[in-house]
Amino acid sequence: MNKYYPLQLLVLFILIYQPSRLSACGAPPPKIVGSINVCQNKHAIYKISDTTYKSYKWTAKNALIASGQGSTKIILLWDTAANIELELVTEDYTGCKDTAHLTININKPFKADAGPDYSVCPNTKVKIGPSQPLTGKTYVWYDARYTNKEPLYTEANPVIKATPSLYRDISIPLRVVITDTLTGCAVNDTVIFFVVVALLGLKKSPPK
Repeated sequence: MNKYYPLQLLVLFILIYQPSRLSACGAPPPKIVGSINVCQNKHAIYKISDTTYKSYKWTAKNALIASGQGSTKIILLWDTAANIELELVTEDYTGCKDTAHLTININKPFKADAGPDYSVCPNTKVKIGPSQPLTGKTYVWYDARYTNKEPLYTEANPVIKATPSLYRDISIPLRVVITDTLTGCAVNDTVIFFVVVALLGLKKSPPK
C-alpha cells in the first residue's frame, strides 16, 4: 500500500490543480474580449464573458468610454494612434479583486485619394481612380447620389463609359470606400464624373 507524506501530497495537489492557471481569487482570471487592431476616432466594443463578479472597473488611457462603465461590456472611442493597454479590475462578492489587461493597437487613418474629377464626352470611356493605388487596400465604388445601393465597382481603377443625355450635362458623384485589409480601417473620397453633351452639339431644349 502506497503511503503519501505531506510533501508528496503538496506536490500531487499542485500537479492536479495547477494553481498557476488560477487568479488571485482562486478562479480562472478574467479575460477581455475585443479587437486588438482598431482605428483612431472609431468606436470599438470590449467585453468579459464572466458575469458573476460584483463590480467591473474599466480603465483606458487616450480613450473615451462612451458607455458601459461598471458593466461587462463597454464601448470605447479611441482618439490617439498608439499602443494602448486596456485594464479591467473585477471584484467578487468576497471582496477579492482580479485584474485583466489587453494591449490594443490604434491605427492612424490613412489619406484617401479617389483621383481627379473628369469631364468627358458622351459614349467615351475613361479609367478613374488614383494614379498609384495603395497596397493592402480594397476599393469599392458607389454612386453617391443614392444610399443603400449595391457597389458599382470593386477595383481601384474601374473603366467607366459616359452615358449621353440629349437635354443636359450630367454630373455624377462617385464615392470610393478604401479599406485596409489588415486593420479594417476605412476612409472615403469622392470624384465628379461630368458628361458634357454640349461639346457635341447635342444639347437641346426639353420637349414641352
